Amino acid sequence: MPAGSPEPLTTAQQELYEWLSDYIGVHRHSPSIRQMMEAMGLRSPAPIQSRLRHLQQNILKSLLLRQLRQM
Repeated sequence: MPAGSPEPLTTAQQELYEWLSDYIGVHRHSPSIRQMMEAMGLRSPAPIQSRLRHLQQNILKSLLLRQLRQM
């Protein structure tokens, strides 16, 4: 993987990403942490928060790299 490129998503991150995409597409707003926990079958918010943090970092990296390539 080239330096600075986004890391591939784990299975859990990809599952959350797809669920979020579907949820927001239907409801037109973000779900709560509790709704995400229930959808992923989790009892603690920590794994959701970690997955969200990784998704945000990957999305930000992707956007920045896209901008750099367009320069």
